[in-house]
Amino acid sequence: MDRLDIALKYLSLGWAVIPVNVPTRSGCTCGRADCQWPGKHPRILWREYTRRLPTVDEVTDWFGDTYYESNIGVVTGQVSGIVVVDVDGPLEEYRKLGMPRTLTSATGGGGRHYIYACDQEVRSRGAMVQGIDLKANGGFVVMPPSVHVSGERYRWLRRMAPVPLDISLIPKHNGTANEDRQWYHELLGGVSKGDRSSSAARLAGRYANLGLSTEETHMLMTRWNDANDPPLSHSELKSTIMSVYRRHADSLNELVERLVSGD
Repeated sequence: MDRLDIALKYLSLGWAVIPVNVPTRSGCTCGRADCQWPGKHPRILWREYTRRLPTVDEVTDWFGDTYYESNIGVVTGQVSGIVVVDVDGPLEEYRKLGMPRTLTSATGGGGRHYIYACDQEVRSRGAMVQGIDLKANGGFVVMPPSVHVSGERYRWLRRMAPVPLDISLIPKHNGTANEDRQWYHELLGGVSKGDRSSSAARLAGRYANLGLSTEETHMLMTRWNDANDPPLSHSELKSTIMSVYRRHADSLNELVERLVSGD
């Protein structure tokens, strides 16, 4: 069964299917030499599909023509009626959560995806427990038989209908660096018109906190902006970056003054 047939099968389950880039010998089909997520980020502006399922025609075009042989992604959350417990750490930590057996896949990189049915509003959460993320509203996962950067394929370990998730079993949010990586990853493929300004400010703030210069940030964000639909104007992007960096500098100056004064 080829990728198109599998993607249409997932769509028939009520899952919002999207095409995802594929790892290559030189990096990733996205073409970015510095791609940090080869084979793990969408090939389209996918935010629309957090609100609706793609049509059969859209899926057929993506996987049968435009992005032939792409990896297969599924948007998680209410649009697909599923949430995924993404385990990259020791399985013992997942078992401690007491969650029931359900549809399960191996990621190709040594991790596992536990797929649960859920029609409630649950947001994605990074690092619920060390090495465990929750992919729900606002997230997506890569599905079998996609190819991992390791060269291994995603594959099914337990085939069964997704078991309904008792959301009381989900640990409370534990904000860590994993959360930062998650939202940053999800913005890399670009955003739609209504999300551009807020996303630009958020990205600029991240780069400012990492210590990048305004020139370095502008270079990175110009490439990101090209993937937006439509892109921000050059002047608006530059204005947003400068505004964020001014606020960042003001905050640092205030902190220094407080430390010096002893407040």
